[in-house]
Amino acid sequence: MTEAKAPVPGFSMVIPPAVFDPELERRLGRGLGRVEARLEACTARVADPRMAEIVGHLLAAEGERLRPLLALLGGEFGSGRAEGAVDAGAVAELVHAASLHHDDVMDGAPVRHGVPSVNALWGNRLAVLAGDWLLGQAARIAVGLGPEAVRLHARTAERLVLGRCRKVTGSRPGADPFEHHVEAAGKTAALFSMALSVGALQSGAPRYVVCDLGEFGERLGTAFQMSDDLSDVTSPSSLLDRAQPRARWADGDGPDWAGVERALEPLPASLAVARTRRAVDGCLARARDVLERLPDIPAREALGSICDSVTTRAA
Repeated sequence: MTEAKAPVPGFSMVIPPAVFDPELERRLGRGLGRVEARLEACTARVADPRMAEIVGHLLAAEGERLRPLLALLGGEFGSGRAEGAVDAGAVAELVHAASLHHDDVMDGAPVRHGVPSVNALWGNRLAVLAGDWLLGQAARIAVGLGPEAVRLHARTAERLVLGRCRKVTGSRPGADPFEHHVEAAGKTAALFSMALSVGALQSGAPRYVVCDLGEFGERLGTAFQMSDDLSDVTSPSSLLDRAQPRARWADGDGPDWAGVERALEPLPASLAVARTRRAVDGCLARARDVLERLPDIPAREALGSICDSVTTRAA
């Protein structure tokens, strides 16, 4: 009897099933399962069950797990230990989850991943502390991955904070608001780049491959964030999903996508959307150029398919 294949979380959201090499799909499925086990083990470390519920809330509200998927795909470019790429995926997801806790507090967001946000359920103070705790867990795991992984993790945390600061402070006097928004998208670029680079490092990939994957992650992450923001601005269903009274945007403390509208306000709406789509297309074109320098293996094809999915999101 043929063994039924368990669905791989997040695959259908970013990579069409037809793209997958069967062996690659099995490896990624096993790897993502181990990432989930790592995340569950992290929440189990909390001595106070009340805090365990809080820090595990968003982690349990399963998203696409794209960042762990990127770490595992990065690990495909070497021949070393797969567990290191699994840990890299867990680090990336923990940092991402921590940033969501902090973002939701600053935005006053009531919903995340289709469930009530941590701040909506337990208040801002515990939400901030939960985010800090998740960052600490990410650092604890990163230490076991070596000095280079620790350096990349620290740089990513710094860029996440700077990216959020740019959203709060707005563009500098005389600066192009659109370019400022592109810079603010760097926090997603940093996470994508870290996931791919550390995954590749853990697998023993050649140095040039690690660097190229990091550059690919930068381009892909910037395009992904801009396409996500574009969808938030142009999609009625997305606006409803994250609906907040417009009055709360006015002081600059609204959701991220309110910042997009403010950044693009000097332009007619149609020109703003067109400019954003051109920027997304440019980032993806550069990402695909980087892919051409990488070894021709199934993981490279999967990464190219993720580029295609971002193109579709921005269309």
